[in-house]
Parts: sequence; C-alpha cells; structure tokens
Amino acid sequence: MQTWLAFAREDLEAAKHVMYVSARNACFLAQQAAEKALKAVLVREQVPFPKTHHLEQLRLLLPEALGRRLEEEDFSGLTSWAVASRYPDEWDEPGVRDVRRAMEQAMRVFAACEEAIGEAG
Repeated sequence: MQTWLAFAREDLEAAKHVMYVSARNACFLAQQAAEKALKAVLVREQVPFPKTHHLEQLRLLLPEALGRRLEEEDFSGLTSWAVASRYPDEWDEPGVRDVRRAMEQAMRVFAACEEAIGEAG
C-alpha cells in the first residue's frame, strides 16, 4: 500500500515538472497518480481490483465513506488521459486549462486517499 501511494506521489511530482514541457504527458501522469492513489486504498482494504485505468470503476470499489467523498469527481476526463493521450491522432493536444484541471483533480484524489489511509492506519 505504501508503495502504491509513493508511486502516486512521484507521478504527481513528475507531472508538476513535465507540465512545462509536455501538457499531454502531465495529464497522463496526473491520471496515473489518481489511479495509483485509489489502488493504494484498495490494497489497504484488501479489496481485489481489476487491471484497469478506469477511475470510476475503481471508485466504486472503495470503502463507502471515501467512495462518497469522491463521488462528485467527474473521472471521465481524467480517465481518458490514460490511453488515448498516449497515441498520436487519438486526442487533441491539451491546453493549459486541461492540465490545470487534471492536476487539481489528481491532487484532490491523492489527498483524499492519503487521508483515508492515515485514518485507517
């Protein structure tokens, strides 16, 4: 669980640095940070999860309180950065607004998951 959370933190930090070089990669890393943070909680709770990048699917597996806390998040945009942004012609290049939204959302998910792990631990 701590490794998943450490990897999520690392992806967030990498996204902050790469956003000035590649918006697309920053959005991808933001998605990865959120995904790994969610999976850290699932590992902590011993909830099996599928190999997926679909954040809403992972949210539905979370403990009830955390799942409710994140239920207002619109994961569709963030989830799409996981695959489509990795290949040319699959996605329009993100703009500054896209990067900010992805980063803010990933930071909220990470903070909520880190807090949930701290409360449980």
